[in-house]
Amino acid sequence: MAKCTSIVVGTGGMARHHIRMMLDQAETTEVVGFVEVSDDSVKAVREIYKERELECPPFYQTIAELVEAQGAPDASFVCTPHKFHFENACDCMEAGMDVCMEKPMVLNADEAERLIESRDRTGRLFVVAFPGSLSPAVKKAKQMISDREIGEVTGIAAFAHQHWKQATTGKWRQVPEISGGGFLFDT
Repeated sequence: MAKCTSIVVGTGGMARHHIRMMLDQAETTEVVGFVEVSDDSVKAVREIYKERELECPPFYQTIAELVEAQGAPDASFVCTPHKFHFENACDCMEAGMDVCMEKPMVLNADEAERLIESRDRTGRLFVVAFPGSLSPAVKKAKQMISDREIGEVTGIAAFAHQHWKQATTGKWRQVPEISGGGFLFDT
């Protein structure tokens, strides 16, 4: 099995979790570069590599700069603030990369339609990382509804709880122009 070469675009907290997982899959995945504008995030990623006694791949300010310096890898993982999802995903697909992107896909329907057009035109694979819908509990609930085991479903009430407000105070997730909304949009 050939290794997939990949870049990570945006290396904040969630991306660093994914980077650790990617490093644990070294037999199938090779991270060859990062796109990051925050010095603090760059330092944090370099620390992950240092802890593992690995050489850290280079950092670039833009996707175009990375592609110009080393060519396009097989794939990209976009983990930027939501406002930048559309542009980053399109830039990666236009450069010839498949894209996995943290949720949410984009900020609005217009961006979604344009992103799908970019995917169709470039023929690249595009996936939004939202594994919750693949959980055994969700699959079981879907099957129960489909089989009408619980009767006809006419409404659904849900509760999602996390310490979102406290954990995101002072961060981009609480700035609607960057995040696209608040807790419900983010979660």
